[in-house]
Amino acid sequence: MAALFEIVKLRNYAPVTRTTFVISFLSNAAYTMAGSSNGTR
Repeated sequence: MAALFEIVKLRNYAPVTRTTFVISFLSNAAYTMAGSSNGTR
């Protein structure tokens, strides 16, 4: 849910925050992977 909110928020400021979007996306993916490997969300 938070990810969707971030995407919408960043879209409003595009393309200035394109790099920030990429960083956020990678960070979110890394966080999700870490949570999955621990068996928790």
